[in-house]
Amino acid sequence: MKSNRWENFISGLVSESEIIEDFREMRRKVDGRVFQLINDAGEIVTCPMKSRWNTDYNYGGAVGKRVNEEIRSLKVLRHFILTVDPAIVAQRVPDYWAYGEREYIASIMGSEVTRFLQRLQIRKKRRNERWNFIAWFFELHQSGYVHVHFMFYGKWVATFEEIAELWGWCAPNGVRFAHNRDGKVAKFAKGEALASYLSHYLSIDLAVSMFKQEFERIAAFLWYFRRRLYNLRHKRINGDGEVTYGIPGEEKKKNIEGWKLYRPEIKDGHGFRWAFVDSDGSEKVFTSVRSALKWVKDMPVLYPENLMCYGLEDGC
Repeated sequence: MKSNRWENFISGLVSESEIIEDFREMRRKVDGRVFQLINDAGEIVTCPMKSRWNTDYNYGGAVGKRVNEEIRSLKVLRHFILTVDPAIVAQRVPDYWAYGEREYIASIMGSEVTRFLQRLQIRKKRRNERWNFIAWFFELHQSGYVHVHFMFYGKWVATFEEIAELWGWCAPNGVRFAHNRDGKVAKFAKGEALASYLSHYLSIDLAVSMFKQEFERIAAFLWYFRRRLYNLRHKRINGDGEVTYGIPGEEKKKNIEGWKLYRPEIKDGHGFRWAFVDSDGSEKVFTSVRSALKWVKDMPVLYPENLMCYGLEDGC
């Protein structure tokens, strides 16, 4: 948080009006800007410039695609939201800040999220719990205050009270886990849906902040202080030299792409009626096609639409 930009702003070397005017000038240059690619045949492809401030570029969609590549194979995801209590913000705004409470918390939100994750990671390490963080996303709520959405893999993160304690910007009732209609905490079986839902906020919030005058100053501060709108789990190099996110294999769905469901021959009047055969020749057999397909459904698995059925008289 103690960057040169922050120090220049606090010391008065850069004024609020200059930041907003520079932000508007940046928007005029970036918004709607495109570039063209031409091949040897003279064919032209026009593409929007990749900037989160370019309304012609689907920034949220690009982020969602990137996140999907990392989480689409996970069995269970936890999604919770950390909110901000305006009363707590009002108490903590420093005397030198005279630009609004919503603007202040938005300007320091990135460092506060980092601090929260560091404290949570230390707490979980002391309890010998794995670090199962995946990503966080910034949301500009209609109230003007920021919310932060978090994604963790697995069934457990921490209690409401512990998360609120480590966060420090709201009471336990300000920690909101996503719930199903039956009131139970939701377990997202499809990470694609969750990633699309959360990354959608990026596009919506940027549009709101750029075109609603009351949020323009927040957007200008986010731009000037170079604040991130999302972040992902850090990659690491494993023992095989591969760059991965270090998520245990048991947390991922079994990939059955290339598996074949068929009816094997019955030998000596005994045997099983149905079997899955992997591309490496390994076999999983069942007494009925119903039990075989139930096994696929309960795994859960990745790419079930790619199953191929062989030797079936009545189909699948």
